Amino acid sequence: MFGCLRLLLAFLVALCHLHVRFYGFDEGQIAVILFYILSGYVMTALIRKYYTNFESVPSFYVDRLCRLYPQFIFWLVFTSFLIFYFGYRGFFITDPHLRYLVNSILILPLGFQNLTQFLILPQTWSLGIEEAFYIIIPFIILYKCQKIVFFISFSLYLISALTKTDYLFSTPYGVGSFSQNLFIFLTGSIIFDSRNTITKPIMIALAASGVLIAINELTGFQIRSPCMEICIGYIFGVFGIIFFSRMRRNKVDDLLGEYSYGVFMCHFPMIFVFEKYREYLFNPEYSNENLVFFLMICFTMSVFSFHFMERPFLKARHHLRRFMLKVKY
Repeated sequence: MFGCLRLLLAFLVALCHLHVRFYGFDEGQIAVILFYILSGYVMTALIRKYYTNFESVPSFYVDRLCRLYPQFIFWLVFTSFLIFYFGYRGFFITDPHLRYLVNSILILPLGFQNLTQFLILPQTWSLGIEEAFYIIIPFIILYKCQKIVFFISFSLYLISALTKTDYLFSTPYGVGSFSQNLFIFLTGSIIFDSRNTITKPIMIALAASGVLIAINELTGFQIRSPCMEICIGYIFGVFGIIFFSRMRRNKVDDLLGEYSYGVFMCHFPMIFVFEKYREYLFNPEYSNENLVFFLMICFTMSVFSFHFMERPFLKARHHLRRFMLKVKY
């Protein structure tokens, strides 16, 4: 039911990194917010069904590692080869060093450190924040403290938005710190637990988002740009997740959703290749036709990386989940 949405969001992130903008807003940051809400929804469904106690938390971590790493490692190695083969240097590739490579492999540090010196896959900073969410979400759910943590995180976000202060433990790449993104993940979690309805915490967050947008548009007080994208993404995300959650699942939609991660991972190395041979492949500017061609290439590469790199691990994840249903602690 979420497959087409996930693929669309991955395409929006790719277009963002080609400097395409819709009505002046960064659609990539908005897409990341929707990804986070969706992640909270899906992870809560996963934990509620398969990983229902503290003893099963390590198995949940194995499940997530099998999801993140197969394609991540493949595209990390592939992109590293491109960087050194082409001798590429850019904003994210200025100081190659082993410790930066280790940070990339671990994923988690990417969401918490200013790693612009050597970031092989620049878009993976958001995976660092998502990995941190994976670490703590089982405990938030099992201790039944979703709403408390939601309000703490949302309060930090409001303080940052209204005072224009730097984000706590912020990343330089867009939508802020883990502490202030946590309420976005938990929005999806609360929506799942409330059977796809809007509860009081989410109503408050929606109202606050609308007020922040109104303040920005109708007064001289300018909300900092990432906060605006968070507000817009949050409003679209809440209603979008509820809308798509009421649709029936089907195999085609599920498969398109599986391809979304590959699009997200491969679009930067494809940008490296296209920029290298741009004079042969593209007009001086990215026309609509060229953008469609680029997205088609990314989709094709994602099909390859999913079926050859992730699919074997997908079977292992499903086997693990069936096993967890049978185990009684």
